[in-house]
Amino acid sequence: LPFTADNSTDWQYDAHAYPKNTDISIEKDVQHLGNDHHTARINEEHEWIITTTLPDDLNEYIEYKVVDPIDERLDFVGVTKVCAVQNSITDDDQGDETELSAEDYAITEPTAENNNTLTIELTEQGRKNICPLGGEVVEATKFRVYFETKIDKELEAENFGVEIPNKGYLDFTNSFGEEKQRESDDPEVHTAAISVYKYDADT
Repeated sequence: LPFTADNSTDWQYDAHAYPKNTDISIEKDVQHLGNDHHTARINEEHEWIITTTLPDDLNEYIEYKVVDPIDERLDFVGVTKVCAVQNSITDDDQGDETELSAEDYAITEPTAENNNTLTIELTEQGRKNICPLGGEVVEATKFRVYFETKIDKELEAENFGVEIPNKGYLDFTNSFGEEKQRESDDPEVHTAAISVYKYDADT
């Protein structure tokens, strides 16, 4: 410094440096972290866990939300926990969870009108509170949501033993106004089936 400005006549005295974000991703598990398959009885509750990575400049993002279109063969029970995760860098690091306050996020529960889609969105306050670089509450590396569903008791017999996948999505708008999406892996839950045969005692 200084260096020649774009017009080649003036001098530029100010330089701006911006941090390079890590790749933003989303991962989904069922029943416990790292698990992608689960067997459950009809009408038995089971837990889904969605974990997303956070950009360094999350406090400057316009939107950051988890979107989950729940399969019609599953009944939504409820969101059980919404957390910021510290000390988790790799996919294998469970990290330390800090539950967020109700003001940090907004939940839209699945209904027939929104195609059975669950949405958990970080509010502006929430994005500032858990920003990886300088969060006002915690400096988090990940965002994690827990919610429960159960296999519909009206499940038809031909679906017994059939995998019911449940993929999630991360929708975000960065500080430049660019709208982007990431999709998770495709964990599944299923129920078992048995065949019962009845024979005449004389055969």
